[in-house]
Formats: sequence, C-alpha cells, structure tokens
Amino acid sequence: MSLRSFYLDHGYLNFQVVSRDVKQLPNGVAITVQVSEGPVYHLSGYRLAQVSVPDVLLPNIKKILMQLKVGDVFSRKKIIDVTKQVGDALANHGYAFPEVSPIPQLDQSAHTVFLNFNITAGRRVYVRNIHVVGDTRTSGIVIRSQLRQMEGSLYSLKDTKESERRIKNLGYLDHVEISTAAVPSDNNQVDLTYHVHEVN
Repeated sequence: MSLRSFYLDHGYLNFQVVSRDVKQLPNGVAITVQVSEGPVYHLSGYRLAQVSVPDVLLPNIKKILMQLKVGDVFSRKKIIDVTKQVGDALANHGYAFPEVSPIPQLDQSAHTVFLNFNITAGRRVYVRNIHVVGDTRTSGIVIRSQLRQMEGSLYSLKDTKESERRIKNLGYLDHVEISTAAVPSDNNQVDLTYHVHEVN
C-alpha cells in the first residue's frame, strides 16, 4: 500500500507530500517524508443519481450500498470494495460489463463527502464459447468437467469464478486465469478463456 493510499483510506482527502529526504547510511538508506495531512473527511450520505438497472436487481444493489454509513470516516478502499460488489451483483445476472461510478461531492468547510452513484447494467450477454489454453497435460475433458459456467447459457460471474475454483482444486495446475471477450459480431455474446499452467 502506498502512503497516499493509506491516508485516503483514513479520510485525509487533502493529504500532500511536502518534502522527501533520502540519506545514505552505512547499512542502507534513511528516508524522511514530511506530509500535510489536512482534516479528516466523513461520509455525509449517498444517492442513486443516474441508474439504468432492471428493477428486480435494485433491492440487492441498495442493500450493498447500505454498508456505507453516514458519519463514517471516508475510506477510498471501502468505496472501491462496495463499487466492485455492485458490479459483481450485476455480473452474476448476465450483465458482464456493468459501469458503476461513485461521483464524490466534497464540502471543504464541513469536511464531508457526498457520493452520487451512476450505475448502468449494460447489455445482458450469453457465453458463446469456452476455451481452455495453456501448458498442460491434463485432459481438456477433465478440466471442462469442473465448469459451472456453460456454453450457451447466461453469463454469470459467480459460476465463472466457481469454475475457476474447482479447476484449481484439481491439484494439477499452479495457475488459472480467466479472460472475458465480447464477440465482435454479436453484442449479446462473450467468449471465455481459461488460461492454465500445469505444475511441473
């Protein structure tokens, strides 16, 4: 974690590095950093500003946002975590490329932050093809038997991640990574690729 990230995660939104000094010592170096912290900012509230999401998914999104408590010390990390949870909730229902943007409004005199959330679910997509690529002697049939995300079905981030977990648990592979690519000729489909590497 960088110094700036640490301060932004603890409400110091006006944090600045004033000076740095590096001195060579016999056994290493000494680094002195002078900072200006500024005041601690607190969350004054939030709202759904611009929202393009199916009504059936709104209750879950609102429940996720309830983790943000008025009066809490502002934390960039928490905002990022909550934003990711909202995006993941949409991705679990076929919206593979949601856009979730928390727009902060700072009150410099009250030292508070108000968040306006712009959320767009985007298009709902299905999985066209699933590819397994990489350096492996393990049968593709064995790997595919662990998939919970199926070709031809609605995209689900949850099923995709569960497939990744099950493949890793085979014990033959030391690396599993997923990539998702939109199909150029069809904006309602994606291709998934599981990049794997077998333990030597």
